[in-house]
Amino acid sequence: MRILKISTFSIFCLAMLVLTAASLLDNVTGEPCTSEAVYHSTSFAAMWGMLAVLALSYIFRRKLWNVPATLLIHMAFIVILGGALVTHLWGEQGSMHLRERESSNFYIDDDDQMKLLSFSVQLNRFEIEYYPDSRAPKDYVSEIVFKENGKDETATISMNNIATHAHYRFYQSGYDDDLQGSILIVTRDPWGIGLTYTGYLLLLFGMLLFWLQPNSQYRRIFKAWRDDRQASSGRVMRLLPYISFFLVLLIVGLVMFLRWTSAPLMPVLRSPFFPLHVSVIMISYILLAFIMVNGFRAMFLSSKKEWHEEKVTRLMRSSQLMLLPALFLLIAGIFIGAVWANVSWGRYWGWDSKEVWALITMMFYSLPLHQQSLRWFANPRHFHYYCAFAFLIVLMTYFGVNYFLSGLHSYA
Repeated sequence: MRILKISTFSIFCLAMLVLTAASLLDNVTGEPCTSEAVYHSTSFAAMWGMLAVLALSYIFRRKLWNVPATLLIHMAFIVILGGALVTHLWGEQGSMHLRERESSNFYIDDDDQMKLLSFSVQLNRFEIEYYPDSRAPKDYVSEIVFKENGKDETATISMNNIATHAHYRFYQSGYDDDLQGSILIVTRDPWGIGLTYTGYLLLLFGMLLFWLQPNSQYRRIFKAWRDDRQASSGRVMRLLPYISFFLVLLIVGLVMFLRWTSAPLMPVLRSPFFPLHVSVIMISYILLAFIMVNGFRAMFLSSKKEWHEEKVTRLMRSSQLMLLPALFLLIAGIFIGAVWANVSWGRYWGWDSKEVWALITMMFYSLPLHQQSLRWFANPRHFHYYCAFAFLIVLMTYFGVNYFLSGLHSYA
């Protein structure tokens, strides 16, 4: 059991290190797409496969079926990894270039190989829609016709609006300089997407079910925290730093909101997923920021000559209560973004720098939740030091990626 635990969490930590190194490769080597060679390598896929097998073994050795919600959450991640494997092995993706009034029955895949279709696609018209009294693009629209067995089927493709035919999905990707041609992304991955979305639904159901789970560790922590509040005094003064910090974040959030709404949005951002994705993740970051403040407060108390063990333990309980909803919101935000990416860009996960660092953040903050397996986190000092400095990863995800790395989220 001990060897299995060490192996599982070692591969988990190795995955975080590999993701970190891979995300920095393009900048270090100066060669674009170096990181892509890592993400699409056999060894990278084998690492995730090994993690899934070890995690599944550890789950059953720990008898997690006694806590159904926790079991469902972990199994959902394994299903998602299974969907990713199916996509990696059997998914098809490429691009199709069309000129107006011309048709094509093939596309070029990612390996520059021609792939024939059982039907043809004709571009009737391409246009750029603009915001009123502006030259800022509002949307890119291609009107196409699918031709198969003497039958015509018309469809309109734009950003966040895909067309489907014979299990193939078509997405707007680019256009010719003379506005007489359009470039479409073509994908076919019914089983991988279906399996991955099943994992998303299981994950959502597991997270909702978790709050109804009786006698959970979270409920015990909440009861202890509630007893602490009833036994203590001067709560308003202790909440003052949190209130001040929240007001600062609120002001920053308002400024950023005005920034987004003061200028026309890019076409890809004109989606109902956009406000949901951003707001859910921002709430998660705010909770993680509160946990960071708790960590530095505990570190300050620990540095005093008089060891304030009881206060530090109370701060730990407070942070533990915020950590789980923060992580759940972060997970929800990541997978809302994945669904949005699948609608806009033709794939639910593309190893973009922002996606990779969001995944690293999620994995890093999930470790303290495994306190029963990782007893190191049972020590309040260890917990606070870890969570205080873990916020550096949040800062890298939110700010650092935009300034130091490249990717599809460069507009953020």
